[in-house]
Amino acid sequence: MAQEDREKGLVTALDTAGYSHVGARRHNEDALLVCDELGLYAVADGVGGIQGGEVASRIVCATLEAGLRAGLSLNAAMDQAHAEVLSAAARGEGVPGSASTAVAVTLKNAQLQLAWVGDSRAYVWDGELQLLSKDHSLVQSLVDTAQLDFAEIEHHPQKNVISQALGSRSGTPVTAYKEGSLKTPCVVMLCSDGVSGELSERRVIETLASGESAEVCARSLVEAAVGGGGQDNASCIVIRVPKLTPPAETESTLAFMRYGADNRWHLAESGAAGDTQINYKAAHHSQTLALPAAAVQSPQAGKKISVGRILTGTTISLILLAGMLYALDRTTALTSLLALIAHD
Repeated sequence: MAQEDREKGLVTALDTAGYSHVGARRHNEDALLVCDELGLYAVADGVGGIQGGEVASRIVCATLEAGLRAGLSLNAAMDQAHAEVLSAAARGEGVPGSASTAVAVTLKNAQLQLAWVGDSRAYVWDGELQLLSKDHSLVQSLVDTAQLDFAEIEHHPQKNVISQALGSRSGTPVTAYKEGSLKTPCVVMLCSDGVSGELSERRVIETLASGESAEVCARSLVEAAVGGGGQDNASCIVIRVPKLTPPAETESTLAFMRYGADNRWHLAESGAAGDTQINYKAAHHSQTLALPAAAVQSPQAGKKISVGRILTGTTISLILLAGMLYALDRTTALTSLLALIAHD
């Protein structure tokens, strides 16, 4: 369907489609929002079982659309969705404790805004596969603290434990947000973990790069996820964006990870929300790793250091590292114990 920029007189024809499958479950807790009129697209993955998760995900999508129609920003609409899911049970809708992940984008010509909570993901294919979102999950926290390699996430036994969700009673979730220009032509894909957790990156690339319609691609990805033995609900939205020329002043880096020609994921930025911590275990994946400004030493500071000072500094560093690892172990255990929700 066409999007119209009335101020500039531009019309952008997007080929969009969404597809969802119950998988091996008895009911589908995923919900999709495809609203070409607003240029708004979202995937929500509910948690809480029948009359719980499926209600929560439906509320999220309905609230996002209503919010943008009312003039809210994507971020504000996400916050409103959280409040709506929380209050749903009190209105006799759904069940206490139900929640939902969500990933949503707005597209206007080549400009993309992205917001997400949980482990539903956003990707873009523009000649290379890029993961735009960063999971709010237990395993992602292990990657961030160098206890796990990014490539090991999909096979980890606790990969479905999320740390943030809309409707969570453990505190208001922090909605992650990005915006910037797309390199066009490209294909944007939003999906639940029932797709991202089951398909290889090569299969995703082959499908998105095939040139097939958005409808064919969405159905192919979901059916491959389910047919490959996936037990979860599987849902995705595919958006084909034609060749456009974005304004140079709005260019920004959107990717979190890039899938390289060596069939490995490579870190594309220092971290979401300006995080400057470096995962040394994943450093061999990295194309660029930004050090905090305080860690950069000026040429004038390059003085000789005695062996004694080196040994003293090394000893102190090891003691501090041991203390941090002990605290991290305690924190990880608590996170696992109090983890918001384990996906089915």
